[in-house]
Formats: sequence, C-alpha cells, structure tokens
Amino acid sequence: PMYKVRDHFTLPVEVEALGVIPHAHYICKDMKGVAILPDGKRKWMIWIRNWNFNWQEQYRYAKPMRLPAGTRLEMEFTYDNSEANPRNPSHPPQPVSWGMGSHDEMAGLHVQVVPARMEDLEELGKALWGKVMRSLGGGIYRHRRNGGRGNLLDPRRRCRGGRQRDVGVICHRRGRRAAVDLLLRQARR
Repeated sequence: PMYKVRDHFTLPVEVEALGVIPHAHYICKDMKGVAILPDGKRKWMIWIRNWNFNWQEQYRYAKPMRLPAGTRLEMEFTYDNSEANPRNPSHPPQPVSWGMGSHDEMAGLHVQVVPARMEDLEELGKALWGKVMRSLGGGIYRHRRNGGRGNLLDPRRRCRGGRQRDVGVICHRRGRRAAVDLLLRQARR
C-alpha cells in the first residue's frame, strides 16, 4: 500500500537555495520538493521518481535559486511497502515506522540556503527551530525510552554556533567576507 508524507515550511526571509539533501530509506518510491513563491508560481527544487536508498546525496544547483520571503517550501514523499516494491527489504512486507535503522523509515528534505542579507540569519534560524520544535512537540530534549538510547539532538551534545560555522563556510566560498565575520562573532557568543 502507498503512503504519503507531506511537510512544509514558509521562509520568513529572502534566501538563496544552494541545493537539497533528500533522505529516506528503502521503501520510499517518489520524492518531490517544490517552492511556491508568494505570487503562486511553482519552482521544482527536486523530483526523484523511483528513489534508490543509495542516492542519499547532496544535490547542488548549477545556479543558486533566489526565493523571496513568504515562499512556501513543500515536500511530498510516497512510500510503497508492498511485495511489488523490489527495494522493499522485507518479504513479506512488515509494518514500518519512523526510526534510525535502515529498515525503519525517514522523510527529510533538507534545503541548503543562505540568507540574502546576513542580518536575517537569526530570524531564519529561529523560524526553523520553531518549526522543528512544533513538529517534535519538544521531544528532541526528552530521553527516548526505547532501549535507553539518547536522542539524536541531546542538548548535552549540542555545539552552539555549529549552524553559523556551516553557513560561514558557504559564505566564505562565495566570497562574502563580511558575512563570514558576522557569523564567526555569532558563533562565539
């Protein structure tokens, strides 16, 4: 039977999208990522038909995609947990839920962006963090009870400033030196 996972995020600031990193496991069949601009125009960010687990890569755009504030980023992944799916590792098919193992499933479309104005970085980060927390219901900081394994983003292991350093590397490569200085100052706080 086919199953769809959908999600969305509205950009609070203007950005340049540099690429995407789609993530799913074996039973995903189709991945769609689209940007819906404030004027209603649609721009495909990625569409992979017949997904293959080995394609978990970083897909860079040949030219950055400018996306204005108010753009809605949408993803839709379709899963096929049937005997007819040649990539299904379970024969007969077994129930599948979200999880870290390869025989579990995930649905993630990570869009790599740089704010058009570096002073908007904090607003973008707060909006994204708010979306993550609303999606997880704050569970990112709770200890998982299944086997005593810790959470992926355990607050004791967080690296404050990591996001700023990552964006700083991208800015440095693109010749935006003033932005790099600003990001480094933020990362040191």
